[in-house]
Parts: sequence; structure tokens; C-alpha cells
Amino acid sequence: MAGGNLMHWIQQLDELEQVVKNFADAMRHHPRQDEWIAGDPSQALRETTPGHYLRDLPRLDTADDLQLRRTSSALAQAIRAATTGRRQRWTARELVPALDAIYAGIAPMRAALTAPAAAPETLEAIVEELRSEFTLSLAVMLSGQYAVVTKLYEWYSAGAGVPADAYLDVSRFQIVKAAGPGRIAMRDLEIATHGGITMLTPQTGFVSFDRFSPVQHLLYGQWFAYMHSLWDEQFRARVAAAHGAAPDGDPWDARDIRVPLFGDIRRIRNDFIHNKGIVDEASETEVLTWFTEGKAAAIKPEQMLALLTMFPESDLLAVPARAARHSRKPLPWSAEPDLINQVQKRARQLGLNRKTRKEIGPAALELWLAANPAPAAGG
Repeated sequence: MAGGNLMHWIQQLDELEQVVKNFADAMRHHPRQDEWIAGDPSQALRETTPGHYLRDLPRLDTADDLQLRRTSSALAQAIRAATTGRRQRWTARELVPALDAIYAGIAPMRAALTAPAAAPETLEAIVEELRSEFTLSLAVMLSGQYAVVTKLYEWYSAGAGVPADAYLDVSRFQIVKAAGPGRIAMRDLEIATHGGITMLTPQTGFVSFDRFSPVQHLLYGQWFAYMHSLWDEQFRARVAAAHGAAPDGDPWDARDIRVPLFGDIRRIRNDFIHNKGIVDEASETEVLTWFTEGKAAAIKPEQMLALLTMFPESDLLAVPARAARHSRKPLPWSAEPDLINQVQKRARQLGLNRKTRKEIGPAALELWLAANPAPAAGG
């Protein structure tokens, strides 16, 4: 498709298809086919999925895709025919063909959306789509604690500052008195969201004691994992293709698209997932220089908020450079997880930094070679 978020438009069509089909089926079984329908079906359609789709349609870029432009125009025309106000009220017999016309326009529209675009995606359109995903995911993540905090406030208010034991029923999102499946103690929830305290004394002034809460660990870790996956699996290769051919005449490879911010996101993601949130790879970040090796990756809310202004547009639009092909190669053998954990633990006990730990593998191979000399010639 020519730009835009494909999943968004496919979901819009899926919902529109279900709404129109069910409404049309209901009208087919209406007992009085030729009598006026109570209410205003056109208004109902305008204020629900068909109207929402019509209002969203100008955001779909069809400039370089004639077939998509034709099918979207035909579908929009069918929706307008059913949603435009009429002097005369609808009958069920009149409304069914109008709804069927909308339904008939959905399949061609879906096919046009998923067909290979006649013109290649522009780099600018891809970058703008990535910016939208980047910003939306941050907005969702940053607001993730709000609902929980409102429940804590409700709990505090009910107890006049000394709340009684209570539980949050997660499925209903209501505070209840008894424990049970799918319920979490409000005091546990309080601990999970506690981000530290600030003290004021005449001698020291304001002193803050920050704490990286479990909820922050969960939300931030999920965001770095999601953003890395989105970039590496859905956008990196598209950006490479949109840059066209390299000076050597060959197409750019996804590995050639190196964006420092996304490299940092990968390192932080790896520490959250593989190192329990303890800084290892994140000690080598280039842009997000927030971390100290061996310490907890205790990211502050204001640091996550700052990411909103750090989208790397210029790096994405810049002409790539061929990535250096690695002179090292991964070991072709596996080892028991417990053995690997023991080596990692010993390296930490010895205070080895990340650069030094990279030499453990070569050192192990050299020891093996020394312990297993080549057989003598003719032996």
C-alpha cells in the first residue's frame, strides 16, 4: 500500500465488514419490509464504524496507487449513500441494498491495500510512519501507571490516610475486601508503584531518595523490547530498501542502517531481558548515557519522557554507509546453561568489564588447543 499503517486500515475494514453484515442481516429479517424504520439509520451509521471510517479516510495516502484510489473512492461513495441524511425515512427493503453495496466494496479495498504498491515506498513516508509508532508507544507506556495510581488514591481516600487491607479485582478493576483468584493486595500494589521519597529538613533542604519501582521495571522493559522488535523486524529493512542502491550498485542491507538511538534501545532491551535489568550492554550506549555497569538500569520517568524529543529522523534520512563485516564469528558449539551462568558469575566476581569478558571465549579455545595438541605426524 502507498504509505500509512496497514494494520490500522485492515482492522478498520474488518470492523466495518462485521458491522455492515450484521446490520444488513437484521434488515433482511425485519418483519415489516416496506414500513419506515423507527429512528434514523443514516445517523446511526454516521456515528458508528461507517462514519468513523469515512472521517479517517483522508489520512490514507493513495497518490501513487491508482487501484487503491479507485477502490477507496468506490467504498467511500457507497458509505456516503447510506449515511447522508434523507428527506424520506428508510425502509428495510431500501436499506439492505445500500448496506450490501458497502459490503461489496470492502473486499476490493482490502485486496488493494495488501497488493504490492505500484510505486516503491518513499523514505520520508516510512520515517513518518515509524515516528508515529515511536511516539504512540511512548505515550501508552508513560500513561500506563495512571489507572493504577487512581485506584491507589481511591483506596487512600476511603481510609482517611490509613487504608484497611483490600484487594484489586483486576478483571473488574474494582477494590474489594476479600482475597481471591485474579486479585492483588492493594498494599502490594502500593509497593510496586513506590518510586521513592523526598525529605525537607532545615539542615539539608530537599533530599530525594529515588527507587526504581517494579511497575516502572515492567513498563520500561516492555517498551524497550517492543521498540527494538518493531525497528529490527518491521522497519529496518524497509528503510534500507527505500535508500535505493549503494554506490557499489548493490542494494543496501538492513545491517547497513545503523541508528545510534536504536542501537542503544537494543542494548537496554538485552539487559532487561537477559540480565534481569542489571546494566551490562547498556554501559556502551552512545545516546542514552544513563547507566553504570553492574548497577540496576534504574531509568527515571523524566528520562523516558525525554525520548519523545529524541526521534532520530536525521539519522534515518542520512545516506547509509556499508557496515563493517565482523572479523569474529560466533562459536559453533553450545554449552549447558548452568556452566555459562557459572562463568558469568565468576566474571562478575572478578570485576571484569564488558570488554574484558569478550575475551573469555578465545581464552577457552586457546586452553583447549593447549590441552589437546595435534597428533605427531605418522602417529
